[in-house]
Amino acid sequence: MSNWKSNDVFLLVTAHPDDEAMFFYPTIHHILQTTTCTTSHKSNVHLMCLSTGNYDKLGTIRSKELMIAASLLGLCSDNVYVMDDARFQDGPKEIWSSEILSGVIEDCIQTRILRRSQPPDNTTDNADVVVRIITFDQYGISGHRNHIDTYAGVRHLVQRTNSSFSRRKRQQQQQQQQASGGNAKTWNVHIQGWELITVGMLRKYCILLDFVIVNVWPMIWTAIMFLLGNNLVKQANNNCQTNDDEKAAANNMLDGELVIIAFDPLLVWKAMAAHYSQFVWYRRLSVVFSRYTYCNVLREIR
Repeated sequence: MSNWKSNDVFLLVTAHPDDEAMFFYPTIHHILQTTTCTTSHKSNVHLMCLSTGNYDKLGTIRSKELMIAASLLGLCSDNVYVMDDARFQDGPKEIWSSEILSGVIEDCIQTRILRRSQPPDNTTDNADVVVRIITFDQYGISGHRNHIDTYAGVRHLVQRTNSSFSRRKRQQQQQQQQASGGNAKTWNVHIQGWELITVGMLRKYCILLDFVIVNVWPMIWTAIMFLLGNNLVKQANNNCQTNDDEKAAANNMLDGELVIIAFDPLLVWKAMAAHYSQFVWYRRLSVVFSRYTYCNVLREIR
């Protein structure tokens, strides 16, 4: 899966309880398969929900439902963080500040997630640790304002922490921690963001059409390119010196997009049913027919 590794730290950031089951199951499934090949790395998978979903005054109930659903999906309950912040309340008219939100996410990473996560094997001082954040894209899948603001907050964090000024600041902080903490180890934390791509209504609910677009069309295009430019293909293959993991990851990549497929609609149904206060008839239909039950296409946030 791209260059994702089992000792990376993964953080799924959602806006409301039920987003994780409704939209992100294929990604959760694949991450867990990647990281739980050794049980010590299961603590590297985290879920942060930015609100309790209190729009209908059911925030307490929905928070409990999220814990049950997350457990069904294979997440550790201690790695699920439900925020109840007055600045980030559920509602299509609520505006969440991307700057404030990025700070809240970063604080969660530093004070909770990195403390619980397993460091890379044979970690030494100043070892690199990659935190991969997965969230919505700028269209929010369903167009919900909170989803879009969630993306904006993650994007703000990614761009801010990857700036040269921020890197220098982190290095200074690490030096101060080493000076005050004696032999305490420090990590060079790199934050990378991934967005779940929104598709139109027809592709979202027409599974067969979406399967053709995601899976069949790339094979047809590859065949055309092979017939028209066999020499170019050979030259490209010779120029790409990749190891086995990178070659396997390349098979899942399409124009820089990461395609993840998982087929377990019964599990998604159970996870959504755990959100019983929200499991109305149209969400039941969505579990069966939505492409996000079976397929996630991710793109790195730049």
